[in-house]
Amino acid sequence: MLPPPSPSVARALLFCGLGGFVVSWACFAAWGQTHGLAVVEFWRAALLGDAAGVGLAWDLVFSGLGVTALAVGWRREIGTKGLVATLLGTWVLGVCVGLAALGWGLHRAQR
Repeated sequence: MLPPPSPSVARALLFCGLGGFVVSWACFAAWGQTHGLAVVEFWRAALLGDAAGVGLAWDLVFSGLGVTALAVGWRREIGTKGLVATLLGTWVLGVCVGLAALGWGLHRAQR
């Protein structure tokens, strides 16, 4: 198993995770002003739209699966709260939030 991230890496993960959350939700908000808050329609457009958007959307799906697999594999280290935070962060708020939660959970396990 990989060693838990150092405090500086954990802080960088948290910073990048929050930054990714703000940027992605800002884009969703801009899309929502035009189309309304139709989340299903948003994902349908993202996964079935133009080639660039489809590639990025599927990249997020598979990245989310990877973060989920890591969280489940490290569930003893990150604990139940860390696992739940990682899974909810990944699939509700965004992959960057889930990755930040996983990194933070591993950092806390190191202490």
